[in-house]
Amino acid sequence: MRKKGLSYAISALNNLPEESRPRLEIVGDGPLRAALEFQVNELNLQDFIEFKGSKKPEQIREMARNYDAF
Repeated sequence: MRKKGLSYAISALNNLPEESRPRLEIVGDGPLRAALEFQVNELNLQDFIEFKGSKKPEQIREMARNYDAF
């Protein structure tokens, strides 16, 4: 997860006005998940960010059909 810059994305979301924040769904598990969840909780972004856990490739493809960005 570190290579994907998720911590930066979470921080960037926090810098947006609340009415302009998109929803962010984080798919996957890894050693940084706990730290990212902590960051989300510290910034009180639980209404905007959801951790989906591990998914199979076909599940990810199906989910991606509903995303504006992937």
